[in-house]
Amino acid sequence: MRIQQNQNTKLLSHYNGGLSIGTYHTPPANGLRVQGASHIFHPSSGGNPLNALTVDVQTFGTAANARNSYFFQIRDIGANSMSPFYVRGDGKVAINMNQGADCLPDDARLSVNGTIYATEVKVRLTQSRCFPDYVFAKDYKLRPLEEVESFIKENSHLPEVPSAAEVEENGINVADMDIILLKKVEELTLYMIEMKKENEKLKKEIEVLKK
Repeated sequence: MRIQQNQNTKLLSHYNGGLSIGTYHTPPANGLRVQGASHIFHPSSGGNPLNALTVDVQTFGTAANARNSYFFQIRDIGANSMSPFYVRGDGKVAINMNQGADCLPDDARLSVNGTIYATEVKVRLTQSRCFPDYVFAKDYKLRPLEEVESFIKENSHLPEVPSAAEVEENGINVADMDIILLKKVEELTLYMIEMKKENEKLKKEIEVLKK
């Protein structure tokens, strides 16, 4: 079945069960191929496109313009500033971000504007990140507490921990921050072990003096 207007194919049903709209190209078996934007209206909108949900599908294009093109997009066409979901031409995904190429940082594969709920999150460490078990190695040089105190007085934050100004400007890398915090906990444990040994030594010396 084919529906044409001015010799242009508007709808084409293929022998393999596929359906084409706006194009004559054969879709995959039992598939749907649409050339142009697809608009799905909410029942309460009364057909008003300002309250409609639109799905825009475009090609990736060349590598040069992939950053500025949409491969797949779902958005409310009445809300021109926000896009609930889209995949950019270079494969990056954005949820509830401002439309346009600049809404996704170059180093982000997924960008979400809002809270993310999950029952479990796993982060795989790369070779550039080392879990801080090395703190418990015999040759690890623990920073003297006097040096830590001096650093805190001068910088108002712990060594190796980003400052409030740095976090405000750059945000926090969850994997890096977890590693830093664990390292500080392990170092704190070593300090406590040393203090316990010193206390035990002082107790013995006091007992000797009492006698």
